[in-house]
Amino acid sequence: MTPVGKVALERTASSVEVLGGRVGVKVAVSGGRAVNVSVEYEDVAALARDLGLPVKEVLRAATAAAATDWPVPSR
Repeated sequence: MTPVGKVALERTASSVEVLGGRVGVKVAVSGGRAVNVSVEYEDVAALARDLGLPVKEVLRAATAAAATDWPVPSR
């Protein structure tokens, strides 16, 4: 078995404006660069409910907005 190391990344919390509302975003940073960006599902679901839209549509918009604000290099 090969040993595997694990590194805890610095995380910051922010938000994006999407469809007239705000959605929380968690950004994992390594070496001063974003390496992973995740939108807060509960915020997405609440905004979708408020707007009467499918969660999938709001999730797609929030993910796109987060990727624009914090581009993650492709692997």
